[in-house]
Amino acid sequence: MLDLLVLAAIRDVVLIVFFGIGTLLVVLLILIAFLFYRKMGGLIESAKGNLENTRVTLGNVAATSTMITDAVVKPLIKTWGMAAGAKKALSILSKFSR
Repeated sequence: MLDLLVLAAIRDVVLIVFFGIGTLLVVLLILIAFLFYRKMGGLIESAKGNLENTRVTLGNVAATSTMITDAVVKPLIKTWGMAAGAKKALSILSKFSR
């Protein structure tokens, strides 16, 4: 009978220790998850700032591309079209002069 009481006491102590360790581990995991969430929140805010900088840069690139198109490409296309038209007109006039 005494052996059963000792065995039950040991069982109770082991259960208390294991449940105590389990509770501490759960609290530790919650703390780690919370700290990870806070750290990731800072990274997300940083990423939002970087995305805003990227958006501004892409807007500047679009504006530069439009400016180059207006300043260089459109006049070049007009000149090229005039040259092609003049060449065609000269070829037609040379056929008539024969």
